[in-house]
Amino acid sequence: MKIIIKKSDQIREIEFKNKILISDAIFQSGFEFFMPCGGKQRCMKCRIQTNGILSEPTEKEKELLTDQEFSNGIRYACMTYAEGNAIVLLPDTVKESIMTDINFRSGIIAHKRNGYGIAIDLGTTTLAAYLFNLLNGELIDVRSERNPQTIFGSDVITRIGKSVEGQKQELADIIRSGISELCLSLNSTDEINSMVITGNTAMLYLLAGRDIKSISAAPFIADCLFGYVTNTDELGIKGINASVYLPDCVSAFIGADTVCAALSENLDTATDNVIIIDIGTNGEVMLKAREKLLCCSTAAGTAFEGEGITMGMTARDGAIYSISAINGELYSKTIGNIKSSGLCGTGIVDAVATLIDLGCIDETGLIIENCKYYIKYKDENSIKIIDDIVITQKDIRALQLAKAAICAGIETLIHYAKLSVNDIDRLIIAGGFGTALSTASAVKIGLIPKELYEKAYSVGNAAAAGAAIMLIDPDKKNRSKSISVFAETIELSTDTFFFDRYISDMGFSLE
Repeated sequence: MKIIIKKSDQIREIEFKNKILISDAIFQSGFEFFMPCGGKQRCMKCRIQTNGILSEPTEKEKELLTDQEFSNGIRYACMTYAEGNAIVLLPDTVKESIMTDINFRSGIIAHKRNGYGIAIDLGTTTLAAYLFNLLNGELIDVRSERNPQTIFGSDVITRIGKSVEGQKQELADIIRSGISELCLSLNSTDEINSMVITGNTAMLYLLAGRDIKSISAAPFIADCLFGYVTNTDELGIKGINASVYLPDCVSAFIGADTVCAALSENLDTATDNVIIIDIGTNGEVMLKAREKLLCCSTAAGTAFEGEGITMGMTARDGAIYSISAINGELYSKTIGNIKSSGLCGTGIVDAVATLIDLGCIDETGLIIENCKYYIKYKDENSIKIIDDIVITQKDIRALQLAKAAICAGIETLIHYAKLSVNDIDRLIIAGGFGTALSTASAVKIGLIPKELYEKAYSVGNAAAAGAAIMLIDPDKKNRSKSISVFAETIELSTDTFFFDRYISDMGFSLE
């Protein structure tokens, strides 16, 4: 028996015996397919069109799909088995909107070496590669792509689970292939002789093909914090012959990307009180105050990535990234300026902030039923944003959990530094999410303390900037190593102050 999988003008066939889960067949085909939860039946983003000899719809599918959708062949790939010959139609891949801007605030001295080098930000969701002339430090080219590991799940925790379950090599192979292809798409690849690859601790484990068990369960003590030189051959990166530096991590949850961001923004030499934060699934926060360098990782969940949200999506064409109200009417902006397909992270933040202002959401996060935008969506209290896009009560609760974790993490570091929020001089927001984030909306929903509104600014991809600094000026590796050693990690999972602030920060301010 076989299953035929079609995507655009490409067709691939997978042979099987007895039966095969359609999501497994898609994985075997090698087609890129967006399945954020990794097939755990949580995200409900893996709708496909299929026909043939299939398993009967599950009870969950019957709850989620209409009779019309079933008649049109719509099913969920993670719940449907092909039990005989079948055809699956996959949606076209939509190009991600990936922020690649980097800023250098650290004094860089190019060591006038011959050839070229690549700084790579190995993100959970995206890959970004920056090609530099090592003679003068000039940025020559930039390329970015979606991290191909997302077919195993959109978050690190899911991928760690896959690795522990026996897919360590597959995870390593696919990211190495992705890096190879990305690097080979750059100009002047013939003379590349040096690379720096940064990422969170788990991503570096998965790249290196290391046994990830030490950071998969309590007490979460990493048996490797990197900070060493290897090469492309040992890492399995094809087509380039170069040395590769993997920067130091601080701990299992504070990775080289945070260290690189701190280096880029000169946190180690700062004389004021400054916080840098990368808002995402694991919001890493680092605070420099006097002689202290404190850091923590907050389990914010996937809401800021658009996951776990009814009509959430990653930042790609059609995603609503900005929402405002004029004279009580809602207006939105989409990536690519096309018809809206869903809400990405910044759109969700804007939506809730705007709806609070309009009186559609109360201080507890409850949707007000007499709001002019109130509707019932699949029997759940919801608010219609624009076109067919809604935000549900469940979505608001997910955002409350996420924003409370981030804000409480910031407040916890301030507490252990023996400061008040007013003592903070700067709040640096790193990463692509921060670049598109409305600071006013972030304050309105309580993502960041209101006292930091005028002190907050975004800096683009600070992790990549830090990697580039070490690539161009290798002496800066010593500063990076010092940051990783000097940084003190505050473990939030057992911290009572954090827990108290987390509960307190769950609500909204109506001021």
